[in-house]
Amino acid sequence: MQETIGTLKTDTALFGGFWFATIIVVGALTFFPGLVLGPIAEYFALYAHHAMSGVGR
Repeated sequence: MQETIGTLKTDTALFGGFWFATIIVVGALTFFPGLVLGPIAEYFALYAHHAMSGVGR
């Protein structure tokens, strides 16, 4: 395949930076749902426990 002006060489620091940033972003997106939904789920679990035990009536 011919090298053109739009070709991104894989032996440069720019490619390494893009690759590293991609790994960081994908890794972060793996953990964010749990970090965001964890406290919400805990709130609903505690609310359900209090509602079932009659606390606050």
